[in-house]
Amino acid sequence: MLPKTPSSEAPVEIQAPDKTNIKRNWLLLATYVLYLASPFIWFAPFVALIIGYVNRKGSGNLAFTHYHFQIRTFWLTFLVGIAGSVLYLLTLSLFISGNDVGLAWPVRSIVQGLTVWYYARMLVGIVQAARNLPIKNPRTWMF
Repeated sequence: MLPKTPSSEAPVEIQAPDKTNIKRNWLLLATYVLYLASPFIWFAPFVALIIGYVNRKGSGNLAFTHYHFQIRTFWLTFLVGIAGSVLYLLTLSLFISGNDVGLAWPVRSIVQGLTVWYYARMLVGIVQAARNLPIKNPRTWMF
């Protein structure tokens, strides 16, 4: 015998989606796409960074976590990328001068790992934004 469940005869109201929430979600997804377009359009991440800084303050918790996540990803990628580039140029100059110390593969691995990390963070952010979920911990190095 199944337990009795209360039945409700009241009509269910279907609410229209909040247009401001849709606009914010669209803008979040657009900034993620701009970050993903960085190999093809060199200024795209800078446009996305400006959008993030402008919209971070007045947005709700959901958008704030995403913008914070994007801004942090940009700056960490930028700083580690600069350090990797300097190390790469150093190993290249050592190689050219004949003092090859075998540092080319670790430096290349750092830069390649940074690229994978960057795109993985952007894809995680897109999935979370599409599901209308905040980033759990936007201050972490991982996801």
